[in-house]
Amino acid sequence: MNKVQYSINLIQKAEPLALNMHPDGFHLAFSGGKDSQVLYELAKMSGVKFQSYFYKTSVDHPELLKFIKENYPDVIWIKPQKTMFQLILEKKYLPMRQFNHFDIWNNNMEYIEQNEAFNTPAVFIEFNPITWKHQGNGVREASVDIVLHVITQRNAPTSHELPYEEQAFAFFDLLTEINVCLHGHVKTGENFGHDALTSTQSTTDHDFEELRHDMEVFTCHATDCSAIPKYKKVKAKPVIQVE
Repeated sequence: MNKVQYSINLIQKAEPLALNMHPDGFHLAFSGGKDSQVLYELAKMSGVKFQSYFYKTSVDHPELLKFIKENYPDVIWIKPQKTMFQLILEKKYLPMRQFNHFDIWNNNMEYIEQNEAFNTPAVFIEFNPITWKHQGNGVREASVDIVLHVITQRNAPTSHELPYEEQAFAFFDLLTEINVCLHGHVKTGENFGHDALTSTQSTTDHDFEELRHDMEVFTCHATDCSAIPKYKKVKAKPVIQVE
């Protein structure tokens, strides 16, 4: 069996699962690149139900947009709520892609061979148990600990004076960038907010040969006002009694 037929059989086998999750079947993320074109053709050859989506970034190359419009008119375009330039002005820094995977922590390193594979560097977020203090009228406050599990590849030995020493300690630069981005971050909102995030603890897990597991803990004081009763304003109808 060649690779094309193997891929078609695999897609057809997974179709019931896709249909169980959504009536449109497979959600095919289409970028216009060669990999997306191959997946698109395989989906068509498989005869499965699918819908392709192109997620516009607002900084896409004009030739790419023209190519998709002319050759793949059935692809649905998803436009961002804000352009890249608006986000840069709002967040006050340029976009960076330091991580290849982001998810909720679920003891991923404990059963790494059984769990779903992920690319590194990866970041998993975990919230330590939260003890809320109720202030009355639907307001509650708490000190919140956020644990970032940073998984990186152990690229080189860390022994002193070896030629790979500089590469071996490169992960420290990544942890420093995380701290620079998050330290002092404040969130304000109508129903939820927190004061400045502060880095409080750094731990490294050395139990894995090829992977490095670093844990960075950030703490903040959070206020949740989502349970405040919502009162509706009702226009009063005056009653005038004439005697």
